[in-house]
Amino acid sequence: MSEDYAPIRVHIASAAPGMAPGPAARHQLAHLLPRTVVLTADEPVKQLLRPDPHREYAIVIARTNDVVLTETRGDGQAPANTADATLASPNGGVIPHDVEISLPSITSELWAAAATYPTRVTVLSCVRREPAAHAGGPGPA
Repeated sequence: MSEDYAPIRVHIASAAPGMAPGPAARHQLAHLLPRTVVLTADEPVKQLLRPDPHREYAIVIARTNDVVLTETRGDGQAPANTADATLASPNGGVIPHDVEISLPSITSELWAAAATYPTRVTVLSCVRREPAAHAGGPGPA
């Protein structure tokens, strides 16, 4: 017994896990934005990352001295972060020098503070955007 069936038009709105990404995902560009920030006695607190909903991850490396990471400039400016070289009671998270931390899915801002100078902090962030958003280049992290 043979029956003929009429074809049915199908549109897949989203791919199941394990399937290839759709055209929109394939056309996004990933940009690695590396930079080094130097904290000094004149500027002991600096912004490492601006808020960015397109950032996929960031890596922060305290190169020369210990660094305190905070969510705001005000928290970074606390005397415990900038005046006490021992960082005995920091207002934030301490990253020892020569230590790398990964921050997956961080879209918020991030600040660094130090009490020993000069202090170099390397920041690598990965941002995904549509190609048209980067006509003039990736811009700051």
